[in-house]
Amino acid sequence: MNTGIIFREKREYENSLDNFTKALEMYKRVLPEQHHLIARCLCHIGIVYEDQLYFDRALEFYHQTYEINEKVLSVEHIYLTKDLNRIINTYNKNGEFAKAINFSNMKLAEQQLNLPKNHPRIGHTLQTIGDIYSEKDSNQAFAFYHEALTIFESSMLSDQQPIANCLEHISDLYYNLGTYEEALKYRKNALDIRQNYRSSQHLIHALSLQWIGRIYSAMKQYSKALDYFKKALEIYKVNYVPEHEKIKETQECIHETEDKLNADQLNETTASMH
Repeated sequence: MNTGIIFREKREYENSLDNFTKALEMYKRVLPEQHHLIARCLCHIGIVYEDQLYFDRALEFYHQTYEINEKVLSVEHIYLTKDLNRIINTYNKNGEFAKAINFSNMKLAEQQLNLPKNHPRIGHTLQTIGDIYSEKDSNQAFAFYHEALTIFESSMLSDQQPIANCLEHISDLYYNLGTYEEALKYRKNALDIRQNYRSSQHLIHALSLQWIGRIYSAMKQYSKALDYFKKALEIYKVNYVPEHEKIKETQECIHETEDKLNADQLNETTASMH
């Protein structure tokens, strides 16, 4: 399958599909009908179709993947959440909002029937439904996000990063609504959690710091924004070569914010002279 992945990354989709199809045929000859390697191969085929914007074909393979993984993987396995998200995201890309909602609600009902009420997988599904509503109905999105957050916080997770992830989704929604104080609060809480689980130079911290910088910039607090952009840049420089796009992007954020700060200071000076 690795060859198929390489072809897909090079956008040689016909060769990629040919490789994955041959791998699938081989797996079906030598493995049980319900096997995670068969599911993995089906998923890769779906991704190739999605890359080509053939969403209906992609959904066929994603559903097959999900059906197999539900039978062969443990209920806690992260692939089940990833499978559901792929299906939902593809429905959304295809403009099928109602199908995305109906399918995720159906899976949520199944999980609530068969799993403990505070099971993390239910939390992940609630968060996915929140994502669907995030561009359509912010009140509904907030309701699902907070329900998911309550489950993550009460399920005694050894790894609290699902909590951080949910906090970031809530922050993003507040940011898009222009409610920057709340966006900042949730984003900072998420960063505090992630810093307990990752090294100080981990890229995920750079992304969080960059987001906090954007929020401060939107609040016109340019000095604070600069501080966070510069901290993000330091981490990117540790992890990437100098010409990497993330370094260039963050440097551009710094330059733009410095310009805004200088303009603000100039306006203040001019105002004080009158």
